[in-house]
Amino acid sequence: MKGTMLSIVHELLSSGHQVDFYIRKDGGILVRSIDGQHYKGAKGNIRAREMTGQKLSEARFRQLSYATQVRMHPVKNIEVKDSIKKEYQRVKKLWSKAFKSKGGKPHPAGYFGWKRIKQSIKDYGEAEALRRISEAERYATGIAYSKNVQILATFIKIAGDDKDSNELRKLSEDIIANAYSIREEWIEPAYKELYLIDKGVDIKQVAQNVRRILRL
Repeated sequence: MKGTMLSIVHELLSSGHQVDFYIRKDGGILVRSIDGQHYKGAKGNIRAREMTGQKLSEARFRQLSYATQVRMHPVKNIEVKDSIKKEYQRVKKLWSKAFKSKGGKPHPAGYFGWKRIKQSIKDYGEAEALRRISEAERYATGIAYSKNVQILATFIKIAGDDKDSNELRKLSEDIIANAYSIREEWIEPAYKELYLIDKGVDIKQVAQNVRRILRL
């Protein structure tokens, strides 16, 4: 899977970067922001590849640019509903409590600002802003971001198809079905176990171990 946007996003997340992305209906990934820096069109994917030392072909760049030319003009003077403000303030308290370090410096994951919520309303609408607030609450309470769970499940599905393994395909399905209960701290150990497949470890054993790690 080396070189795919799935592997690139996973590499960035594993390195501690904050990546916001969108999974298109065709299964492709469109990177919207990296560490708070927002990108439009194909630029986020290009930046992600640059950060991981990979390049996008000119033909693929033209194809991706054509497919992502939407909402290029943010709405000005956006007003935010009181209900969204209250929900943000409630989750912000949880976030600050969860990620405030003893030294007084915020946790690297702790950039959950009002400006980002307003920007998401401008770019993607109120429903997306509420979704991001909900995702922040999940993360603050230890539950993995739904996109991180989706990446893991997709990673396993691709491996299952590549190895023609029904055990991995079923594992991918079960991860999606139990996404609400998978904790962020379990994600990386699951990947480490999955990488053992390339070292010759039995697939069935790896699948069982991943189930144990994810409490499935």
